[in-house]
Amino acid sequence: MNKGIMAVVCSGALALSACAGTGGAKGTAQTGSNRPAETVTVTASSSSESPTSEDTPSEDTSSDTSAPSTELHFGDSFSYEDGLNVTVGKPKAFTTSEYAYPNGHVSAVKFTVTIVNKTGKRWDPSMFTASLQKGNAEAEQVSDTDKLGDDPTTKLLNGREATFSIGFEAKPTDDLVLEVAPDFEHESVTYTRAGS
Repeated sequence: MNKGIMAVVCSGALALSACAGTGGAKGTAQTGSNRPAETVTVTASSSSESPTSEDTPSEDTSSDTSAPSTELHFGDSFSYEDGLNVTVGKPKAFTTSEYAYPNGHVSAVKFTVTIVNKTGKRWDPSMFTASLQKGNAEAEQVSDTDKLGDDPTTKLLNGREATFSIGFEAKPTDDLVLEVAPDFEHESVTYTRAGS
């Protein structure tokens, strides 16, 4: 084969493998160097539900680190191989404010997301995406700075964390499946209620 053609084929294969995403596994919740001291002690008991062994984060002891298919429940953490750690809290009910998009004063559900960056480089939280299925239909994502705050935009330095809330038009009692992706380089992970 011509060396020029071979170089193009190899560079194409490398580009495709780079787009495949960063794998990871269910892991232990981590903290960033900037976490306020008072929140460290309340993270495990912040839910109104009493935690069970299924709901609390646990370290993955399996040797399979390709596990985006790992079953995650609300409250669990997912650790990517490059050092990024994502934790999604349990769904909590709230009523949207008057100026929320798409509609004000509707029943909604919010999730607290914590991302810890231990990748050794800055990470851009503005690429974070989330979608929610309730029952067999997609739920509308809510934009409500009064009740959810602003989306994070400041690049996260190595060792630090970002905590923010995301919301959807749904109820905590609905059959919920939440898919989140930190950015385009990390594979998405899916959260469900324990026992789903």
